[in-house]
Formats: sequence, C-alpha cells, structure tokens
Amino acid sequence: MLSLEPASLITSAIIPAILSIVLFILLINFTILLINLCTFTRLRATQEGATETVEPLVSVLIPARNEAANIEACVRSLLAQQYSQIEIIVLNDQSSDQTATIVGRLITELPAQPTTSLRLIEGKPLPPGWIGKKLCLLSTGPTGKGSIHPLY
Repeated sequence: MLSLEPASLITSAIIPAILSIVLFILLINFTILLINLCTFTRLRATQEGATETVEPLVSVLIPARNEAANIEACVRSLLAQQYSQIEIIVLNDQSSDQTATIVGRLITELPAQPTTSLRLIEGKPLPPGWIGKKLCLLSTGPTGKGSIHPLY
C-alpha cells in the first residue's frame, strides 16, 4: 500500500507559500492604489451657473471644394461632439456644386448656442505656386477665435 504522508507534507508546505505570495501581491496592489488615490489630481465638478470654462476654445478649419456629397455629414459629426467649446469654420474654396448652400442651410438650422458656432467663409482664387490647404490656413486661421486650430 502506498503511503500518502510525503504528499501531505509537500502540500502542507506549498499551500502556505502560495498564500503568502498571493497576499504579498495583493498588498503591493493595495499600496499602489493608495498612492494613486493620494497623488492623482481629481476632476473638478462644474457648478451650476458657472460662466468661466476650463476648456479652451477649439477652432476647426474645414477647406471644402466641391464637397456637396460629404460636407453635411462632416459638419454634423463635428456639431455632435461632446466637447462644448468648439467653433467650425468652413472655407468654400470656389466650389461649383452646392457645398456653400448646404453649409448655409446648416448655419440657419443650428440653434443659438453660446459655445458652438458655425461659419462659412468664401475662398479666393489661388495665387501662383500656392496649394489649397495652405491658403485655407492663411485665410481661416486668423478668423478662428480658439487657441487650438485642427485642420480637417
């Protein structure tokens, strides 16, 4: 008959060792959690009626030339953003389609919101040697009121 005593000796020595390793790992994780809770900055709750915003105004510049098929979806997706401090500037780069008409319709449909604006600027003919997007930045960049100007 086989004796089970050596197996029980091994298991009786291994189980406490495994438990002590698991407890040590849990202790390290708990220590890291406490350090994170004490050192990380927390988001400030906004107060009702507060007029000052922490978010910077973002001016989104969109050069559009013959984009009637896409401009409405593009502008509507930007208007649907969760970020509240946004202004959208569309440069109609001498489109021969309904791009400017569609943006004009979107401007009239946009409810009056103090934090979101949509503007349409008519582009000028390209000077010799210029590329359209560079001229768009030159034309729309200074008109943006925001501190951040992404180009779409």
